Amino acid sequence: MDLWKAERLNAPSDFMKAPDVASGSKAAHLMTPAQFTGGPLALPTASHTTPIQATPTPAATHTTPPSKFGEMGLSWRETAGVESRSSTHHKHQSRKLLEDERSSSKALLQELESLREEKEVMRGEMERLRGRVERLREQIGDQQDQINGHCIERDESHSELKSCKAELSISREQIFTLKSEYELKRQCLERELQDSEQETERLQLKLEEQNRIAEAAQEVTSLRAQLQEGISETDDLRNQLSVLNNSLLEQSEYVQKLRRYIGSNVTERKEEEDLKQQIQHLEKEKEALSLSVQLLNVRVKSANDILAIQEKELGEQAQSDPLYSGSKAVQMLSVWRQKVFMLLVKLQTRDLQLHVEKTHLQNMVSSLKQEVERLQSQNSVLQHHLEDKTAQLELQHVHAQGVQQQLDSALQENARLKEQNKSAEKSLIDISETAHRVMSAVDMKAGQMEAGLSSVSQLNHRLTFAAKRLDTVHGLLLRKEALWKTKQATRSPEPQVSESLIKSLQAEVALLSAERDKLTQELKRTPDLIQASLFDLQQQREREVVLLKDALSCSKEELKASESSQMEIQRHCEEQEGTIAELRAEAQRLQQQGDSVMHRLSEVESVCAEKLRDMEAQVNTARREHTKAVVALRQVQRQVEREREQMKEAESERAEHTNMQITQLQKQLKHKDKDRNLLLAVVQEQGLINEYKRLRRSAIQSTEALKQKHHQSESRNPPTPESLLGALQALTAAVMDSSEEEDEEGQAFNVTQTPPGADTHKELG
Repeated sequence: MDLWKAERLNAPSDFMKAPDVASGSKAAHLMTPAQFTGGPLALPTASHTTPIQATPTPAATHTTPPSKFGEMGLSWRETAGVESRSSTHHKHQSRKLLEDERSSSKALLQELESLREEKEVMRGEMERLRGRVERLREQIGDQQDQINGHCIERDESHSELKSCKAELSISREQIFTLKSEYELKRQCLERELQDSEQETERLQLKLEEQNRIAEAAQEVTSLRAQLQEGISETDDLRNQLSVLNNSLLEQSEYVQKLRRYIGSNVTERKEEEDLKQQIQHLEKEKEALSLSVQLLNVRVKSANDILAIQEKELGEQAQSDPLYSGSKAVQMLSVWRQKVFMLLVKLQTRDLQLHVEKTHLQNMVSSLKQEVERLQSQNSVLQHHLEDKTAQLELQHVHAQGVQQQLDSALQENARLKEQNKSAEKSLIDISETAHRVMSAVDMKAGQMEAGLSSVSQLNHRLTFAAKRLDTVHGLLLRKEALWKTKQATRSPEPQVSESLIKSLQAEVALLSAERDKLTQELKRTPDLIQASLFDLQQQREREVVLLKDALSCSKEELKASESSQMEIQRHCEEQEGTIAELRAEAQRLQQQGDSVMHRLSEVESVCAEKLRDMEAQVNTARREHTKAVVALRQVQRQVEREREQMKEAESERAEHTNMQITQLQKQLKHKDKDRNLLLAVVQEQGLINEYKRLRRSAIQSTEALKQKHHQSESRNPPTPESLLGALQALTAAVMDSSEEEDEEGQAFNVTQTPPGADTHKELG
């Protein structure tokens, strides 16, 4: 209001100055509008007074509209009333003054003429000012339209801001709800993490228990291995005892070898290698014995052929020479036949014994092989079972490591989500602060816009007031002109105007010109001020709009970022819930597996404890039996070694003796061959073949009779082993010497020949 008082235009009452009636001074006063509406000018003479009827002027009927000053108790009607009262009050004085000053000089008329000219000039200026005022009004109207458009845009921006505020409030509510949901989920996740930590601790305890169980299982497996070794040792000892109880004295050498291999305290692999070597040695011995038996069969067959030929020749010779039948040759032949028969019987019994021993050894070897295979299968089964258990323990350990890694990743993810939650809270705080700043800036700009609008309205009121004032000044000038014309038409020759009146008029003219200059300056300055204020308001509004748009875009981007972070947080929460559910299921499964393993382990421990007690008792008994068997085996070994040395010495002596006899028999056979060849040649030359055959048949018959007698005598008087051995040695030496040339043919023939047992039976038959 003070600003308006300082910059307001002068009101019409400012043109008037009431005279100081109380002082009663006769100084020059300004002319008021009432002086132009009064009666005729009073002449200096007091007697001549001609009243002139007042003509109505436009100022009398002009009603000015109420101005802004009505708020302070000043209106145009009140000023008009004051003017009418002052005009009536001063009418008499003016008449007196006019009557006194009619005698003024014509300078006043010239002054009036100059005033008329100035009035015309002022009228032109008024017209120009009016046109300028119209243009200013148009500009002000355009600016008002622009201001209205800006106001509309401002309202739109306010509506956008309100919508943004509503969206921000909605987003705040959503963010608050999301915060609450996130807090709830975070609390749930923390509880679940605590549960998972407890479960992991429980799982770690279970893993420790499982490790202890694994160690116990390893101990159990080691005890099982020891038990298996003890079982194998006891089985070996039992087999040794059974072999010792069922063996014969004649098989002591072979049984001693087997017992040495079976009773040795070596590992299973060494036992298998020893058994394999023993089997190979026995197979080699078997092959050697089979070859020797084949050779003996060939030699026996050749000896039978030789005997048949010799018996035939001797029979023929006995038939041809009756004196030869009772000779020593016949006796020697019969004795030789008896010895050969006994030797064949002995060989047959020896073959049967060897066959029985061989079958017994084969059965023993097969049983040992089966036992070794059974032990190997048991060992492999136990090894596979142990590997399976170790693999299960490793799998459980690996699975526990995987669960631990998943738990670590879940903890890391929880920490990362907490950090994201903190960053989201910080971003929300920043968004709220920026929103508050934007709202405060918007409110401030709205206040500035309202202040600008109020200043524009004040300027509009001032312009309207200035226009009205110009209208009043124009009306007053027209009124003065009309009054002057009427006065000029009705008055008598003007008296001389006093100098005081001229001075007052000049002062009034100076005041009017100063007022006019002031009004022109104010009118020139007001559009510039309005334009500058409008330009400032427009720039300020544009800056505010840009800032609001930037703030709106930033708030939208932050809202989108908060929504995306919210979606990501929800997705991570769902993933964490899924992983926690999987971890719970896995923990339950591991717990069930651990319970089942503990139950099985307790059962296995109980069974193993019972078996361990039984096996300890068996091992103790087996150790005692083993010590006894070892002592007996050592005694038998020493005895067998002594017998073996004795047999080696006897065999060496027998070999030397047989070699000497073989050389002698070879010499005799050569002589006999020569004699036989000579006899055959002589018989063929003399034609005595038939006689030879007849004698041979008679000799064979006689030999058969002698054989029967000899069998009877043998049954009565059995031969001694020494005689049989000597006869057998002589026979073998003779056969070996006679069949050196036919060895290869005899071996080839033996492949397609019947077994030796059949040949011996045929010869016996």
